[in-house]
Amino acid sequence: MKTTRLMTCESPIEANIIKGRLENEGIRCFVTNENFSNLMPNYNRILGSGAELMIDQDDYQKAVEILELNSHKEILCPNCNSNNI
Repeated sequence: MKTTRLMTCESPIEANIIKGRLENEGIRCFVTNENFSNLMPNYNRILGSGAELMIDQDDYQKAVEILELNSHKEILCPNCNSNNI
């Protein structure tokens, strides 16, 4: 089994919530850098640190679809429906 990083989260709490969602869909995953993120929260998102969610490389595409990571929802102005915001 070859693992790959799915995403880096701001906090271990967020990573574990996403982990639970993926496990409910049958995708095995685990969280790394959880202790460092708790001990040094100011370093999250600096030089690749933060709680990382790791999954099997074969489940990567399914996880992206479940979490809708590639969805680009267009933001519109509620008054004029313009997308030039």
